[in-house]
Amino acid sequence: MKKIISAVLTLAMLITMFVVPVTGTSAKTTKKVPTTYIATNRSYAVKNGSVFCFDKGKLQYRTKQGKTKTLAKFSDLYTCKYYVRSNTVYYNTNNQKSHCLMQVGLNGKNKKKLYSSKNSVVMVIGGYGSSVIFQCGEKICRYKDGKVKTLVKTDDGGLLSSLTQIFNGKIYYNNKSYDLATGKTKTFMADFTYSTKNYLYFVNSKMDLKRLDKSGKINTVATRITDLNYADGDTVCFSKKNSNNKEVFYRRTGVKNKAVQLCTWNDIYSKIKNKDDLKSSSMHSVTMEIAGGKVYLSPLVMGGMEYDEKTGTFSDFIFRQSLLSVPVKGGTPKMVYECKGYDGIKVMTINNKLQYKVIKNLYDLKNNLYEDVFSMM
Repeated sequence: MKKIISAVLTLAMLITMFVVPVTGTSAKTTKKVPTTYIATNRSYAVKNGSVFCFDKGKLQYRTKQGKTKTLAKFSDLYTCKYYVRSNTVYYNTNNQKSHCLMQVGLNGKNKKKLYSSKNSVVMVIGGYGSSVIFQCGEKICRYKDGKVKTLVKTDDGGLLSSLTQIFNGKIYYNNKSYDLATGKTKTFMADFTYSTKNYLYFVNSKMDLKRLDKSGKINTVATRITDLNYADGDTVCFSKKNSNNKEVFYRRTGVKNKAVQLCTWNDIYSKIKNKDDLKSSSMHSVTMEIAGGKVYLSPLVMGGMEYDEKTGTFSDFIFRQSLLSVPVKGGTPKMVYECKGYDGIKVMTINNKLQYKVIKNLYDLKNNLYEDVFSMM
């Protein structure tokens, strides 16, 4: 039972984990350096559209004119992450039999397996010039010209693959940074890191949100936050407690502008009708997207977990997910869609247009919907 509980919590974290649209980045310097590409599991912007994996097991490319092409189909037990270099998409797939690093052209041709592992999950971190940086189990590796080299070894396995970040020629992991140009490792203390095109956002032990730019300058974006909900370019959304110990959500663009209050957790909770045994104090997380002058909030609330001392087991988990919107300047949240029963919702911004889909019985743990995932955690 403890294993299942741990898996449930890990699953909740992975489901709510956001990765924002990103593109290739390179440092501005007189010396030519390899471009750094940041992999994502959200919409990845290219010159004439976006690459995305909105439907499970389907990697697609949609032009700005609305034409959609399926690049690859696969049976995936874990997040598919990807980035685009020139006209080639690099991505990972994982199933019960194999774990692979793949590539395919934006035209759907030249599909190729670059690397495979029988026992360890493969997760793309990003790219560095023509090299693909990925994690395989407890190793962070580099693929180049048909050869794979281990750069660093970790002791955190598959979970680390979702936390490892690449930015400006360096890999950030386990309070360390690995310089891809020199091969040197330095200490970089952070409880959480998240990379975007021009900045690496990180949270320190005091829960202060910091921003590192390509020149190495660090600015403080917010202090004592409770969560980082969104980050894309200069814009971040985060939450923190007010003087009444109530959670408040903010949006801030740049470090010169003040943070704008969007709404409070109580505002969101008051709009949820399908609460069942959930309370405002129940464990929750909120992911966000910004499109069309609105901030879309997708809260996932977990409750109903009680321990039975006689049997030594926990009661059934209750998950409730919904989608609300609020103006970018703040206001009263409006319900867009509220899931029923065990249903969940997936939200993504593709070519600057918000899309969402309902996933039936996503949180039906009684029927072991994620049995295969649990067995590999």
